[in-house]
Amino acid sequence: MAQHDPLGPDGKSERGDSPGAAVTTAAQRLLLVDDEPAIRDLVARILTHRGYLVVTAATGNEALRLLRSNTEPFDLLITDHSMPGISGLELASRARRESPAIRVLITSALPTADLAPEVSTAALRFLQKPYAAADLFRSLEELQAP
Repeated sequence: MAQHDPLGPDGKSERGDSPGAAVTTAAQRLLLVDDEPAIRDLVARILTHRGYLVVTAATGNEALRLLRSNTEPFDLLITDHSMPGISGLELASRARRESPAIRVLITSALPTADLAPEVSTAALRFLQKPYAAADLFRSLEELQAP
């Protein structure tokens, strides 16, 4: 992921815009799940800088515990697909049962075609890894569109 680091040393994204530009998040609560600490920490930092209230989890089971224990619901879930334990798709399914209004973005290095048939609802999207900050922001905006 280092070669696709969404933020450069000047704090600009690969597109050249500031990662905090055009913030439309209204402090949305976001649960970020990835078993790779470096990716999880980098994406959390980028999303926090963008204005999201980010809570992280390293596994699907940890994410489910957070979904159940938080008094305020999460607006968004970003999850890696390939993780130990439950997959991102299984986590998305369980999260939607716990919180039907949650919007889900599944990320994966797997080709889109491998997941596309299962990731085709308005509340569920797919983003291919590696991705730039601009791609992540665009995917989240599309996911939140009415």
